[in-house]
Amino acid sequence: MTPLSRRYIPHLALLSLPVLLPVLVYSYGRVQLSSNQDPPPPCQSLPRSPTDGLRARQMLEMFQGEQWCEGNLEGGLSFSVIRSYDPKKLYHHPEVALMRNAAPNRRTVEWVSDGSGVLPIHRAFYETGDEGILVAYLLVYHARPVDNPYLAQLQSFPVELLKGRSPMTLFFISAQGQHDRLADLESRGKKWLVDVWRGYRGQQE
Repeated sequence: MTPLSRRYIPHLALLSLPVLLPVLVYSYGRVQLSSNQDPPPPCQSLPRSPTDGLRARQMLEMFQGEQWCEGNLEGGLSFSVIRSYDPKKLYHHPEVALMRNAAPNRRTVEWVSDGSGVLPIHRAFYETGDEGILVAYLLVYHARPVDNPYLAQLQSFPVELLKGRSPMTLFFISAQGQHDRLADLESRGKKWLVDVWRGYRGQQE
């Protein structure tokens, strides 16, 4: 293999700078907007996130979780809501950290009506035996739902470089049940995400 001429190194460094700057700022930058935000719904109705203990350490390690809450809903649905100033830890396959008992074989984005528009619901699908698995989540960044988090981060970079980082919020819903219940679980899970988004949007208005 012919080595790259040294005279091209400054040009390559200059071309790489727009890509490297967001990574440096998001990963190593310490300037961030105030974290004194109201907890996202439905965390407002739950006890404050513990700041110590095993789960708090896990949330910090997995997501750099600034604010978070978890809970169970009727019919076997479970939810996690996590806000972090390190967006990539939230959008890069959060189901791997939150659903450790199985690995998805397919991921996609589904567009679901919220009554006034459509929401990008991220889905992970599993090939399992007796039980089916539901995983769906919504990402919110700068008060907007996100379908492509990489593009959203890149677009927000110039503003955040000047004003500081803003957190991303993950709304995650999951369930396990017999395959003949999966359609109902999916319907109720998506409805929960739509309702949560409406609550979040109302909080911002």
